[in-house]
Amino acid sequence: MKGFLVGNGVTNWHYDCANAFIEMSYWHSLIDTTLYNELKTNECVFDGPYFDNVTPECLSLYYEFDDLVSRLDVYDIFGTCYGYYPHPQL
Repeated sequence: MKGFLVGNGVTNWHYDCANAFIEMSYWHSLIDTTLYNELKTNECVFDGPYFDNVTPECLSLYYEFDDLVSRLDVYDIFGTCYGYYPHPQL
């Protein structure tokens, strides 16, 4: 219940956060099929807040993904994301 009280809290690390963002990004055509398939082929799962058990290959793919979506506002993918350095989209 605490996760819901904060507005958009994490209720399950396996399904929320990075894993959900990757799925949403693919199904909204924000990343290409090649990257998505590489993430799936390598069985990349980004559980937990620190990616403790992520392989180097998956971490490299995640950085590639992160670079592609770093200018997106995850709550409004069609809007402008006003972020901090190094991506202050003004």
